[in-house]
Amino acid sequence: MTKPAYPLTAIRIVLLYCGFALLWIFGSDHLLHLTISDPEVNSLLGTVKGVAFVCISGCIIYVLLATWRKQQFFDSVVSVRYKQLRVIAVILAFLLAIPAMAYITKSIHGSQLKTQALADLRNVTEIKKQQLELWLAERQYDINGLSRDSSFRQELQHYLEQGTHITQVQNRLAALITEHSFHSVLLLDPKGKQRLLLGSPLKFDVWSAGQDQAQPATQCDHSNMDGYCQLSWFIPLAIGQQIYQLVFVVDTSLYLFPSIQNWPVSSPTAEVLLVQQRGRSVVFLNPLRHPQLSATHDTDTDTDTDIDGPLLVAKALRQRQFNTAEELDYRHQQVLGAYTPIQQTNWMLVSKIDVAEVLQPLDTLLLWLSMISGTLLMLMVLGALLYWRELMQSHQLALAAKQTEQDKTVQAFFDMPFSGMAILSRTHQPFIRVNQKLQSLLGYSEAQLLRLSLRDLALNPEQFMATSFASKDQNLAQSDIQLQHQSGRVLTIKLMMQRFSQEGQPDQLLATFDDVTEKRQLYADLSRSHQQLLQNSQQLDAILAASSTVLHRIELDGSQCRTSWVSSNVERLFGYSVEQSLREQWWEKGVHPDDKARAELAIEQTLLHGHYRHEYRFFDAAGYLRFIRDDLRLLPELTKGQQHIIGAMVDITELRQAKLEQEASSDKLKTLFNTMSEGLVLHDKTGAIVDANPAAESMLNCSLAEMRAQEPRAEEWKTIYEDGSQYPTELYPSNEVLRTGGPVRDVVMGIERGQVQRWLKVNAEPLFEQEQLSGVLVTVDDISAEVHFRRELKQRALVMSNLADMAARFLQHSDWLQLLRSMLPSITRALDVDAIYLYKNTVQQELISGALLTQWRRDQKEHVRTFKQLNHRLSRWYPAIEQLMKGNMVAGQAKDMDPMLQPVLKRFRIQAIALMPVMVDGVWWGLLGVEQHHRCREWNQVELDALKMLATALGNAVKRQQFESSLQQAAAVFESTREGIMVTDASNRIIQVNQSLLQMLGYKESEVIGNTPAMFSSGRHDQAFYTQMWQELSEQGHWQGEVWNRRKNGEIYPELLSISTILDAAGDISHYVAVFADITQLKASEQELAYLAHHDVLTDLPNRLLMSSRLQNAVDLAKRDQHQFAVLMMDLDRFKYINDSFGHPAGDELLKLVAASLKQRLREIDTVARFGGDEFIILLEQLHQSEDAARFATQLINDMSQPWLLSNNAEVRIGASIGISVYPDHGTEGETLLSNADAALYRAKEQGRGRFAYYSDDLTLYARQRIDLEARLRGALAQDQFLVYYQPQLEIETGRIVGAEALVRWNDPIEGLIAPARFIPIAEDTGLIGSIGDWVLAQTCRQGALWREAGLPDLKLAVNLSSHQFSHGNIGAQTAQILNETGFPARFLELELTESAIMSREQQAELVLSDLHQMGVNLAIDDFGTGYSSFAYLQRYQLDVLKIDKSFIDDVAENTESQAIVTAIISMAHILGLKALAEGVEQQAQLEFLRQQGCDYYQGYLCSKPLPAEKFEQLVRNQNF
Repeated sequence: MTKPAYPLTAIRIVLLYCGFALLWIFGSDHLLHLTISDPEVNSLLGTVKGVAFVCISGCIIYVLLATWRKQQFFDSVVSVRYKQLRVIAVILAFLLAIPAMAYITKSIHGSQLKTQALADLRNVTEIKKQQLELWLAERQYDINGLSRDSSFRQELQHYLEQGTHITQVQNRLAALITEHSFHSVLLLDPKGKQRLLLGSPLKFDVWSAGQDQAQPATQCDHSNMDGYCQLSWFIPLAIGQQIYQLVFVVDTSLYLFPSIQNWPVSSPTAEVLLVQQRGRSVVFLNPLRHPQLSATHDTDTDTDTDIDGPLLVAKALRQRQFNTAEELDYRHQQVLGAYTPIQQTNWMLVSKIDVAEVLQPLDTLLLWLSMISGTLLMLMVLGALLYWRELMQSHQLALAAKQTEQDKTVQAFFDMPFSGMAILSRTHQPFIRVNQKLQSLLGYSEAQLLRLSLRDLALNPEQFMATSFASKDQNLAQSDIQLQHQSGRVLTIKLMMQRFSQEGQPDQLLATFDDVTEKRQLYADLSRSHQQLLQNSQQLDAILAASSTVLHRIELDGSQCRTSWVSSNVERLFGYSVEQSLREQWWEKGVHPDDKARAELAIEQTLLHGHYRHEYRFFDAAGYLRFIRDDLRLLPELTKGQQHIIGAMVDITELRQAKLEQEASSDKLKTLFNTMSEGLVLHDKTGAIVDANPAAESMLNCSLAEMRAQEPRAEEWKTIYEDGSQYPTELYPSNEVLRTGGPVRDVVMGIERGQVQRWLKVNAEPLFEQEQLSGVLVTVDDISAEVHFRRELKQRALVMSNLADMAARFLQHSDWLQLLRSMLPSITRALDVDAIYLYKNTVQQELISGALLTQWRRDQKEHVRTFKQLNHRLSRWYPAIEQLMKGNMVAGQAKDMDPMLQPVLKRFRIQAIALMPVMVDGVWWGLLGVEQHHRCREWNQVELDALKMLATALGNAVKRQQFESSLQQAAAVFESTREGIMVTDASNRIIQVNQSLLQMLGYKESEVIGNTPAMFSSGRHDQAFYTQMWQELSEQGHWQGEVWNRRKNGEIYPELLSISTILDAAGDISHYVAVFADITQLKASEQELAYLAHHDVLTDLPNRLLMSSRLQNAVDLAKRDQHQFAVLMMDLDRFKYINDSFGHPAGDELLKLVAASLKQRLREIDTVARFGGDEFIILLEQLHQSEDAARFATQLINDMSQPWLLSNNAEVRIGASIGISVYPDHGTEGETLLSNADAALYRAKEQGRGRFAYYSDDLTLYARQRIDLEARLRGALAQDQFLVYYQPQLEIETGRIVGAEALVRWNDPIEGLIAPARFIPIAEDTGLIGSIGDWVLAQTCRQGALWREAGLPDLKLAVNLSSHQFSHGNIGAQTAQILNETGFPARFLELELTESAIMSREQQAELVLSDLHQMGVNLAIDDFGTGYSSFAYLQRYQLDVLKIDKSFIDDVAENTESQAIVTAIISMAHILGLKALAEGVEQQAQLEFLRQQGCDYYQGYLCSKPLPAEKFEQLVRNQNF
């Protein structure tokens, strides 16, 4: 067993365990945070994962300790005490890790719980603020309405001046108290004297509150713990020459505080406070939830309620803005709070909850986990100590076993049979111990050797002395000595001795003995062989000197070659000395230039084949040209990496000249033989082919090399007679001549070789030599064209006869397709093709596809080829289909077809193809095709005519089948149609009816045949009606209309009647055909459609058409009766969010609930209509005052703001914005009132939604300007009126421009440059923002690419994404396409999104942002801090930059609150690994503060305003240079 490369130690086990524990804790917490949002579920899962951690970690420790125990066999002896100390240190580290982990977990999760709690507090505060402001607005609206009521003023004046009308005044005020939650109403004279009091008695003097204070005036009593506050509204009324004060008082403990103090969920410490500043003190307006714990009641000073104090409420009054904080409350407890100012008052609304309550679940969980972990750890420690004790005992046993194993290893090594081994005494060198190998080597037994010493066995003592050690410091010695074998022979031994020592014993020697007697003898034999080789070499040199062959050796070293040896006869044969021949490039310079390229390949061929012979011309030393034959052979490789070639050069100059003379004498005869146009083939007397001229090679499609020495055979040449039968070999003309000795003439035979068939006319003549038959000369003529012409005539006659018979059978047979299937094999054989098929055209969306009807293939394999979208220009069949559609055939070899069609033919291995269109009535119906797969062929005219005849016959058969099918369909339609059909003769007598008519009328067929249609008359039509019908029928040949007829049971019913005339061949009327359709159901449906035309299908409310009608009626009545009415246009807020979040079915259900609520709220005389989407129109008739419309609008807003429970148990919240126009103040026509209400609705939305607004004249002007701007905006993009400006972004640390933000500008031809604040909201409302945003993105990327090409440094360009682009467009795919088209790198593009845009699509945002991030696009949050400002999404989404909004930067140099916010945003960005960029930096002081806080980038007018592309480029260049 080998020792591990990285053995486990105690410290490594601890590190492994700590690494696992940290990964488990932080990894599992992060996963729980991402997947579980419910705190209770998160807490439960935290407990489960803690228990799982203990179990798994226990198993891991056991495995590590077990592994460690096994490794102890390899450890050296170490201090047991040191190991015990390390174990104790590990145990203490684990014990300390439990509270440390608890502290870390609380630090991480505690901040998350606080963040979530602050977000909940912000929501609660916002809801309470809206409730409180709405309540105050309602009170103020009621009071203002009363103050503007002229009739009330008159009644009050009569009461004050005359003492009358007291009842009317009291009734009006009492109604106001009852309906609108007022506690009391007082009337004070100019001196403050009470003139009138209605309601409950007052606890405070309202006159002392002061009517000049902010409304409402607040008076509170904090003498007891419950507290009491009174709100007072002062309304000045001018009565005569005096000013009276009408005071409305509300008891907050009854009407206000219970609603705002109600917390949404159960909480022991949560509380809502309403406070205001009085002087330098904080005043609590509502009763405190824990007054007994209030620190402000336990001291005599006002330190705790001072406006500059440490309390949360004091901080809220100092800031007076919507914010959150963690401060002390009135109990001096640490709390989390959110606060916001109440509009039109000096109040601050504060929502708070104790930090201890927020963190209590986490504290409890950590306590239990720590206790459980500590207990389990102690149990593990106890088990580890027991395990350690057992481990130490095992360690002692392992050491003993290890020593025993070492002894066994030494013994095994000593007994190895490879060398003789012995242990000697160092002083006298006697044998102490010997192995078996040494005994067999020397021939002595062990007992004999132990009685001898090494000196006793040595041949001479002097030689033995060389093996002794010279000094005590020498440890190793070796030498060759001669020892005597027991048999007496002398052995040469290689002796090696090594000194070693053991405790308590003198030094000894370990000696090894190797017998080298044979090796030394071998060295002596090699020396003698070398001397003999020298003698042989000298004899070889003498032989070569007399030889005519020059030997040479070529040495190859890598890619270099050189002549390393040449025989001495080279000087005698070629005139070169040996020294000259060994020079570099000697052989290359002597080779003839024309032969040099071929000769240089000899080395390569020799290396490849081992032997190579070649001939070349070579210049000798005298300059004469010699013909050389060089025979090269590759020698075996003697040295690694070096090869040698031995060559023998022979002078063949004389032999070559003799051969050239012989060849010249036969050239003339050969030239004549080769230039003959007739094919000539020469056979020897055995019949084998000796020679053939080129003409014969071409005709026989076979080269001379293939024919030479071969006897022609029928199996190879595939010879046939003209009738197709086989032509046997023994009857070949050449064989006939050899057998008979006479000539053979005019023999016609066909041959096929290489898939080419030819017909030949053959003549054979005998050749004699010395009157003996020596061979045969055969002449060959190609007569293929003549034979093909004769065969084509026969084939044409046969095929035409067969196809004429087939065409006749098609017309006689009803199932022509089945007949065709049975005939396909015979057609295939007649045309000699491999496949034939028939396809029928099918048309889908004007694209033609082919459906296979039948096919037959020679290989009998089913193969359905797909013909889809044949007439599409991208189809590879399109060139062929274009001809077929015109009725033209397509035929030829595959290689001659259109290039588009050739790949398809090649894929299906089609060598030749013919496609014939099947036409029916001049229209292309399908195609008939034949294919040749195994050989190329040209289609002759006979075959093409046969295919054309077959296609024509198929077209006629299809036409006949279609005609028969149409007759059958007409009969089926007549009997199966639901309409009644009647046929009469020219005299109007019924001759045929279908079953539908009989069922419609209730008659039997026998009862109507022979009668006239007058028997069905209802009597509702007069004679003039029938006269006009018959007149139109005779003039136009057709009449259609509605009539009332009578059934057999007497029932009169409406029907739609259509009558047509049928003419005979002479043009006279032969029949009438009438078609009846019962329209009783249709009449009922018309009434239902009339209702649907005036009502909304979803909500069953009146629609725009019905509302317009009722609105016109209301205008007419109002003009007649001189009264008012109002038009309210209501739009639901957040309805789009409901649709996107829960789906359109949930949105439809919500619209139904809203419609039902509106109908319950309205009076009988009022009307509510749905105009589409979430827009509703309410018509309030017969109003006494215009303010009634506002009061009703307030009720609607309250109704709409209540929670709505859907069928899926989801509770949703919406709001409503309402625009109001009043007749006749805002218009006297219905359309005008609707338009003005719409304009008022826009004003309400601009004021913050959840509001109502009346129409005014300035709204008309605003609306007209907006419409005009919208109309011009729609054409601005197409007319290229938009520009992109670039505002530089600078790195604060270096001051270098690193990027720019792209900002759109509209260069309107009428107004010039229009600010984005004017046209961007319009673009968002109309949906144009998507197109504009895409254009800006593309233009920015295009400009960025141009700047890169122009050599500008790399700049990051930021583009704003609108919420419309992010929500409705596929921004990922759009961005990828633009980057691909422009070539702009994704890493230099930054997309800016607002917080609201991300949170509107929270579910999909993560996927979209992830896709963009994977593309390399940078992502930034724009205007951070002004929207949701949720830290959760900063961790969840992959962002790169936080942009600090300009509103925080404007006063950051002097405002401490802005400084704190900016500092927090920068720190948070850096903690999350993001960059921070400040917007709107205009002052140097602002930049200095940002630099001190570590902000990364800034942009603003301090550097530059937004610039056109050209000026921005110049700015960047000026900076760089």
